[in-house]
Amino acid sequence: MTFRILVVDDEPSIRAELEEALEEAGYATQGAGDGVAAVEQVLQHSFDLCLSDVRMPSMDGIELLKRLGETSPETMVILMTAH
Repeated sequence: MTFRILVVDDEPSIRAELEEALEEAGYATQGAGDGVAAVEQVLQHSFDLCLSDVRMPSMDGIELLKRLGETSPETMVILMTAH
């Protein structure tokens, strides 16, 4: 079974780089541009890990962490930021 990672970042180039690196390492990835899109993805698919930026429009990483705790408590979350 392949480890599934949801990559959430509002910067498309950063999201694409992270997805590419993780896929090269053998993980299955899916991307989302903000927290709202990430919650929609989690409601449709299961993920082992969510790797998320903290600062994003619509729903930031902290709110996403709270929402995933409610909707998908088995999904681990790593928050990252460049700030």
